[in-house]
Amino acid sequence: MADDGSHDDRGVDRAATRSVVREAVQGSCPACGAAELARYPVLSNGGWFEVVKCQQCLASVRREPWNRLGYVDRDHAARILASRDRVEG
Repeated sequence: MADDGSHDDRGVDRAATRSVVREAVQGSCPACGAAELARYPVLSNGGWFEVVKCQQCLASVRREPWNRLGYVDRDHAARILASRDRVEG
């Protein structure tokens, strides 16, 4: 594999691990006036937040606490643990 920086040292595609679904939001940025707002979750030092940010200047328009565990889905996590226990047991 060519070392073009698109994969980490384990061969994992870097772009695939940084994908965030951004939902378009109506309105314009109070800082720059652009009509390119998007809502998406972010992880900061205070935990997970759902933010609305301008996609031009990255000004924050809104920031609210989100799912405490981020993208972790309890049902999915339980299935993973159950399948691991079946393999190890």
